[in-house]
Amino acid sequence: MHEPRAVLRSVASASPGEPVPQERLKKILSDVWVGSDAALRAMLNVFDTSGVRSRHFAMPLEAYSDVATFSQRNEKFIECARVLNVEASRKALDRAGLSAEDVTHVVLVTSTGIATPSLDARLINDLPLPGSVRRVPVWGLGCGGGGAALGLAADLARSSPEAVVLVVVVELCSLAFVPGTRTKLNLVASALFGDGAAAAIVTGAGSGLELTAHRTTTWPDTLGMMGWNVGDEGLGLVLSRNLPAFARERMPDVMEDLRAAVGWSSDEMPVFAALHPGGPKVLEALAAGTGLPDRLLDPARRVLARHGNMSAPTFLYVLEEILRETPEPTGPGIYSVMGPGFTCDCGVLTPVLVPAEA
Repeated sequence: MHEPRAVLRSVASASPGEPVPQERLKKILSDVWVGSDAALRAMLNVFDTSGVRSRHFAMPLEAYSDVATFSQRNEKFIECARVLNVEASRKALDRAGLSAEDVTHVVLVTSTGIATPSLDARLINDLPLPGSVRRVPVWGLGCGGGGAALGLAADLARSSPEAVVLVVVVELCSLAFVPGTRTKLNLVASALFGDGAAAAIVTGAGSGLELTAHRTTTWPDTLGMMGWNVGDEGLGLVLSRNLPAFARERMPDVMEDLRAAVGWSSDEMPVFAALHPGGPKVLEALAAGTGLPDRLLDPARRVLARHGNMSAPTFLYVLEEILRETPEPTGPGIYSVMGPGFTCDCGVLTPVLVPAEA
């Protein structure tokens, strides 16, 4: 009888355009957006302390003045997301040694634009994928979307050894920026967030990293921690200043639950850790809350420096960074993301070095 499995076969990313240096963006926003606002000018050092050195954006910076309304920005979101989704998907399929015709399910996650038909339906036409593919579009998971999608893909993959689940996560945060909202929070967001897409292949059999555990924790009465305020001009960021402290306080219980799920003792440590780098303070809080060695956070720091916080796909960029350096990890690793809800999705990835038997 088939033992249900879920194996991560590959991860791939796709970034739009050339990287934009942080200093260039700081100068542009200082000149044309901050202007003479003393309170905002006093906070411009956030560009220097964000841990970000460069980012990618959906459009050339000079083109953003041409997309002043939410509908214009959303139209660009769909246009750019479609291109990135195809690029990331093809890379992930190639790395897994599979073709688009093999895909049985597609899970597509986003929170920074709206599309009906949803982006997965467009991907079926653009890649193309088989008309029989099962579609699972997911909206509104924010920064936690990549980890939540991986857990959902694992559940789908365990349904059959023939399952081939394509996970696609795309966020174009720059197109959610509302220029008319001249607040400190919007300035912080402009110093941190970037654009990107990532894809992963999860199958019901084969070699790779088996998803041996996944845990979701949603804390009650935390709806105001992170999310969007929907206004006439578009999507306004909700981001609590208490997030680092919250992560430091709550993550020990989450990690204890995850350790218990896989039978780890209190002193056992993962070989790698794919954490969502929300920002330097959040990473520091995660290190304190999880008890992980500081060195395991280095891949997340490198991704933050090169790409910024891209919301949902960022965690998959980190996982790709880890696997680029160590294609065959010597032991199990963990992943952890946090997003609106307020929710944490985390899990364990264990190397499977030989194809699993049906």
